[in-house]
Amino acid sequence: MSKTASSAVVRAVREAVPMPVYKVHLLSAESLRRVEAHYRRTDRQARPRHVFHAAHLLRHLPTAADPWLVVTVVREPVMRSASEFFQSGRRMGRLHDAESTTPLLERFAVTQGIPRTIDWFEREFEPNLGVDVYAQPFDPSLGYAIIESPVARVLVLRQESLDVAPAALRRFLALEHDVDIVEENVGSSKEYSTLYASVLNGVCLSDAALDLAYDSRFARHFYSPVEIDAFRRRWGHDDR
Repeated sequence: MSKTASSAVVRAVREAVPMPVYKVHLLSAESLRRVEAHYRRTDRQARPRHVFHAAHLLRHLPTAADPWLVVTVVREPVMRSASEFFQSGRRMGRLHDAESTTPLLERFAVTQGIPRTIDWFEREFEPNLGVDVYAQPFDPSLGYAIIESPVARVLVLRQESLDVAPAALRRFLALEHDVDIVEENVGSSKEYSTLYASVLNGVCLSDAALDLAYDSRFARHFYSPVEIDAFRRRWGHDDR
C-alpha cells in the first residue's frame, strides 16, 4: 500500500538481507493498466520503478516451491489519503492555497483515497498471494502480525506503530539484530510542508465519510476502538 512509510521499510530491508527486494504497490493486471495509463496522461517522462517491478512479479507469482517473503504496511485511511493527495498534487496541478486545496483533499479522500485504502487487500493482495489478512488475528496493541501460508510468509506492520518494526523485522527475517528504519519521503519535510500542515489542520469530513473510513473491515481489523474514536475526532474536528 502506497504512502505508508513503505520507502523507509524497503530501504531498511535491502540493507539487512542479501536477497532481491522489490517495492510494489500493485499486483493486479487491471491496476497496472490503470496506473500506466495515468502516467501516460500526466507525466510521459516518468519511469516509476514500482510499476516495472510489479509487472515483473506478476509474471513470477509465488508457489509452494518458490515462496515469497512479503512485508506490507497499513495506515489509517484518511491520513494515507492525504499523503497520496499531496504526493501527486504538484503533477496534477491541485496544490494551491489552503482555502482551495482543503476541499479538494476532502473530495479526493472520499472518492479515491479512502476506497483505495480499505479495499487494497481484496484488490491487490489476496487474489495474487492467496492470503486473506482478515482471516488472521491482528492485535493493535502489538502493532504487527506474521501470517504463514503455503506460498508466502507475510509480515503486516502499521505505519502508526513503526517503532515496533525493527524488532518485528528481525524476527520475521530471522536476523540477529533489529532492522534500523530511517524515515524518508515524509510530507511534513517536503517543499509543500507549510501547505500540508495547514490543510491537514483544516480538514473536516462528514459523518458519511468518517463511516466509510472507520466502519470498514480494514479499520476495525487493524485499529482498536479507542484509536478509531481518536481518528474520528481528529478528522471530524469534534474536539475543536
